Amino acid sequence: MSLVLAAGCSDDKVAEKPPTVRASVQAGQPVKLADETHHLVVEAAADALPPGDLVIAGAAPAKDKAVVRDAVSITTDSGEPVAGAVTLTFTVPATAPDTATVAYLESTTQQWIPVPSQRSGTTLTAESSHLTDFGWFDDLRLGLGQMLGTRAAAPTCGGRPAWFKDLVIVPSADAQIFACAESAGSDVRLKVVNNRAFPVGLELSAKPSSITSPMWPTTLVELLNSALTRTLKSDRTIALPPFGEVDLTYRQPTDPVHVTGYVRTDIAVALLTVLLNAALDISDFDLVMPGGKKLGVAVLNCFGSLLSSTKGLADGVRTTNRGLMITAIANLAGCFEEVFKTERAALAFKNPDTGVVRVMADKKAQYLRLSKALDAVKYYELAKAAAQLADLAIDTWSKDVREGADVSATLDSPPRILLTGTTVGKIRVDSTAADIEKRLKDLFGAPTKTSDWSSCSLGGNPEARRSLEWGALEVTIRRPGRSNAQLVGWTVRPGKLPDAVRLPYNVTTSMTVKAAMKAIPDASGEWLDTFEMYLVTTPRTSSMTWAGDRADGSGKISYISNMFEPCD
Repeated sequence: MSLVLAAGCSDDKVAEKPPTVRASVQAGQPVKLADETHHLVVEAAADALPPGDLVIAGAAPAKDKAVVRDAVSITTDSGEPVAGAVTLTFTVPATAPDTATVAYLESTTQQWIPVPSQRSGTTLTAESSHLTDFGWFDDLRLGLGQMLGTRAAAPTCGGRPAWFKDLVIVPSADAQIFACAESAGSDVRLKVVNNRAFPVGLELSAKPSSITSPMWPTTLVELLNSALTRTLKSDRTIALPPFGEVDLTYRQPTDPVHVTGYVRTDIAVALLTVLLNAALDISDFDLVMPGGKKLGVAVLNCFGSLLSSTKGLADGVRTTNRGLMITAIANLAGCFEEVFKTERAALAFKNPDTGVVRVMADKKAQYLRLSKALDAVKYYELAKAAAQLADLAIDTWSKDVREGADVSATLDSPPRILLTGTTVGKIRVDSTAADIEKRLKDLFGAPTKTSDWSSCSLGGNPEARRSLEWGALEVTIRRPGRSNAQLVGWTVRPGKLPDAVRLPYNVTTSMTVKAAMKAIPDASGEWLDTFEMYLVTTPRTSSMTWAGDRADGSGKISYISNMFEPCD
């Protein structure tokens, strides 16, 4: 409420507040309270409200003052949550459109959330499971999107790695999404902001290694993405909440990758709208319900049940099938209502003597959050509301999507180091040079282990050797430290290879022997009892050897080398 100064200094005073009305709530008795100033009647059945005073006061919401009508604050002075349903009946002008809707102001997000409303002549009736600031407005889109024309702020980023190249976005303040990139340790963080007041899906050609949001709880982001995955049967589409930023982390790939992202607005997004509105006040999706099940699990089970029960939903998400969308929206809302009702009821108890319903003292906040979620989803059970949301998705959202990619970038790979039967990178086996060891270190970096030893050639003289190891890769030289030092070869065993290394025929120690023999042309295998190795060779590359450790050729490759030297 703002302060208004009168004409004389000595007569300064606060402007007159809108009148406050109140009614006494008695145990076992219904209550009815009229506020003529705001054209509103509030009613509750017996024991739906805690004993005390029901109060209606004028409210001045910080957002959308110009479009919200008859905004009021409805509270009780007891501080106890609402146990049942409260009916709000606004008298509206005869000229108000059929889309007129009652909504409550969510204080955390400063968004208006529609509640189930019925229009009959000049009365607009709604039902709520909690008390807060209420009002009514005549455009559903304001309730769903809080002004569809509103746009977000673009993200800001620091420096980005040289291997992240060619970031392309739509150069317009009206673009579907904004994006920028910055370094995140050895990875890159792609910041993506939804420039719309309704959720959208971003379909990516390459899945990121992690998805987080600085504006939304991680559990909420995971829930939305899990819902999309279940709907689309793909884990490459992520949910972007209204005006929300989502950070996508990518690691440098072993092969160059071109990433593209396309904004999608379809039936899946319509379902996300319902899910998101339900989730606005239940930010902790790891919250354990009285039955022992986590709320996030219950919600996803509900979503999964919907997918299996709504014929054609999974196959029709990329279409604008109005009837299918209406059915899916209403079913999802009804399914959520049952989850929230059941869990909310478990947090309250009824006094057998007075009949008054009380909420457990340490569960009041949780009870209120479930009540708000219940009000949000019940709205979409109304056939009219579900149809309006479906029409909004089809007529407005689909027109808001441009052709072509909304974001794209190239993730370059490190320079490749090819290991072949005759080379280590560009260094040939048997090449002689005093700087052989230095060239290897320049190629792979500092080795994780260095060992000096003597060879054990059958029928020959032992020679001084040095092995340099980089994780699972071992490279051997003979006559180390001398002017005629020479590269002998390389060996790979199970473990992590340097990122840039590529092996012959792309056979690695993560492959089974059978899979390796399919990948290696003209491969043959035999068990050698002496060395307890199942040896795989090919005449195409006679210096190469692959081996497993099981006599029947099962199991995985455990040894790859171009310098197999059997010893007694």
